[in-house]
Amino acid sequence: MNDFLPDVIIRRLPSYYRQLQRLEAANIEQISSSQLGEQMHQTASQIRRDLNCIGAGGRQGYGYRVSGLKRHIGKMLGMDREHAMVVISSKGIGQAVLEDVAMMGGPFRLLAIFTDASLQTGGETPEVLVLPAAQLEAFLAAHDVEIAVIAVPSAEAPAVYDRVTACGIRAVWNFAPVDLDHDNRRATVVNVHLMDSLQVLSCKITQR
Repeated sequence: MNDFLPDVIIRRLPSYYRQLQRLEAANIEQISSSQLGEQMHQTASQIRRDLNCIGAGGRQGYGYRVSGLKRHIGKMLGMDREHAMVVISSKGIGQAVLEDVAMMGGPFRLLAIFTDASLQTGGETPEVLVLPAAQLEAFLAAHDVEIAVIAVPSAEAPAVYDRVTACGIRAVWNFAPVDLDHDNRRATVVNVHLMDSLQVLSCKITQR
């Protein structure tokens, strides 16, 4: 397996993991690259290339053991250990992130939301601290936090990014409509642009 996987393969791993979860839940114990490719709308050769690249080659005439492959990919995705997170938000965006994390479950544990807006927790969401944004640095100094979620307007995002990286955060999930640290010099950043998905949808509608 390569020490550094191509980004295009990394981005496909969650799809493999979700599909393998479905197969395991359906009590399917083994699957071929052809079957997996058909289910995921990929070619069998693409499946084999991806899985070989992550060190998960199948057995000829047998294919892949579903539980073993899911466990292998899950470990690569960091699903075998806890990831503590905080959200820095405005205008209730943090509430949406809180609910998404609660529904995802797994190893992602949201510790606190920092906001100057009115924000309430409740329903089925876990107990999460809601604190003023001014307390961010003190909280990060006192807690072992791995991921910061930035969900603020684009004009505010660079300053928030500077604050969290200055506190030692090295992983950022950015929902602000601006790219942060594109070269990942200070932290590993995933920039999530919701408008991109809407524009892709619009393009597909236009082409039909």
